[in-house]
Amino acid sequence: MNIFIGAAFLAGLPPVACALGGVLITLQIVVITTHFCLASWMVEQLQRAGPLAPPTRRRRRELVAGGAALVDVRQPEEFQQEHLYGAVNIPLSELSARSGELTGQTVVLYCRSGLRSQEARCLLESCGCQDVHDLGAMARWCA
Repeated sequence: MNIFIGAAFLAGLPPVACALGGVLITLQIVVITTHFCLASWMVEQLQRAGPLAPPTRRRRRELVAGGAALVDVRQPEEFQQEHLYGAVNIPLSELSARSGELTGQTVVLYCRSGLRSQEARCLLESCGCQDVHDLGAMARWCA
């Protein structure tokens, strides 16, 4: 979005740049106030029919009841404020170094909006973890 705004300014189209800037600010206000991330939602919609689709409510509960590691990839301060029962906190920034703790386990990841958990899934899979499920936003646990 920033690239398009900059390109509009360079092309001599300040009204277009300002309109795009307004859209960007509006999207950020939505994320900050509601913790709803449009980009995460769009990726989730694209993945819904494929193998990367988030687990259903029943499936995610079965996974955790069956011993899957429920991993919150948010920062420790966020985890302390609230988290899902039984979750462990491995911040995304530490996940690469601590991926060995999860090797060989079924893992269910979550964060606040779904962006960090998507990144965490890719990171764990690149580190050799095989059975990784992305819950997405923490709010989806009860949805």
